Amino acid sequence: MKQPKSIIIQGSSRSNGDTASVVNRLSLMMNDQVLDLNQINFSDYDYEARNKNDDFLPTIRNHNTKEKSSG
Repeated sequence: MKQPKSIIIQGSSRSNGDTASVVNRLSLMMNDQVLDLNQINFSDYDYEARNKNDDFLPTIRNHNTKEKSSG
């Protein structure tokens, strides 16, 4: 299976609504990764790094790793 070329960011308020259905079908057709913002804990930028345990860095690192491996 080919690695995803791009990422679809779903920012809809419902993870299982009409938008999610369209996004999921589109991701299958185009072999793209879906990032559902309802499933991720991002916090505001913080100079004191109190947000170091949120999901931002792991999410970005995961996407960058997939991009590099797909060449």
